[in-house]
Amino acid sequence: MDRPKNWVIEDALKQYLSEQAWQIEGIKQAQTSLKENGGIEFDRNF
Repeated sequence: MDRPKNWVIEDALKQYLSEQAWQIEGIKQAQTSLKENGGIEFDRNF
């Protein structure tokens, strides 16, 4: 690649973050649900 090393690293980080954004959004949604609904009941007898 005829690109500076910093460009390659920055591009790789941008791609990684965009690919992993769905996980971050899912965690935020789960946290909101937990705050609003109090979570789910835990069954100790599983």
